[in-house]
Order: sequence, then C-alpha cells, then structure tokens
Amino acid sequence: MLADLDWVADLAASRRARLAAFAPRFWNPSRDARAVHAGFLGGLIGSPDVMALRSEHGFLFGLPRRSRLLVDDLLIDDMVMADEARCPDEGVALLRHAACAADPAALRFVCPVPELPRAAAARALAGLLAAAGYRRTTDYYATPGPRRGQRG
Repeated sequence: MLADLDWVADLAASRRARLAAFAPRFWNPSRDARAVHAGFLGGLIGSPDVMALRSEHGFLFGLPRRSRLLVDDLLIDDMVMADEARCPDEGVALLRHAACAADPAALRFVCPVPELPRAAAARALAGLLAAAGYRRTTDYYATPGPRRGQRG
C-alpha cells in the first residue's frame, strides 16, 4: 500500500475538503496539510501495529488504542472511498474485513454527520461493531442525537 501513498493522500485531502464546509474549525486544512498528512499516512502504512487496507476505490486504517480506560480495541481512524456511493459495497467489505481481522467486539468506527453513506455502512455492520459514533461541529465525538445540555 505504500506505493499508493499519493493516491491515499489525495483521497484523504478530497474528503477533508468536503467536510470543511460542514465543520470548518475542525476540518479546514492548513496550507501544507496534504504534505503533513501524507507523512503521517506513510507512517501508518509502514507500521506493523496499524491495519492498512486498500480496495479498488478506497482505503481503511485501523489503529490500536490502549489505555487504562479501554480494553485493547481497534479504532477505524479513517475509511475513505473515492466515490461515497461505494460505501454500501466496498466500504462495508473493508469494515467487515477489519472486523474479521480484529476482535469485532472491540471495533470502533467514527462517522462525521454529513457522511450519510459512511454512516449507512456502519449501520449495515451494527452487529459487528462495538460502537459507531458521529462527529458534530460542536464536539469531537458524540453518539447520535444531542448530548445532555446540547441542542441537536
């Protein structure tokens, strides 16, 4: 997958550009964001601790998370499809592969609110995912629906 780094970085940049309109404070890229992100993504691809999967139209990175609060689990840090219409087939296949390769009871997948096909892919695998969360503009991680004291 390291040979695909430019493609992965370009795909991630195009996704970030789509999300910037929804949550500019969180997603608005700096001038050198693509170069910095490419370096980060290259490190992920080369790491033996990271699950890096590629399909014909998308990619997925699974990062192990270890802390005193969480049992070892796998956070799907990023799953990007060149065409969001591929989420119901290729996106689900990538997530299913990740769930089979890791402990599915500990798999976490975060979906920004405006990415409806991505959220649908998460719902399609609801029985395999331990949690699927949704990012909103006002906080970094929230479950679907308003949090206490927050309006939807």
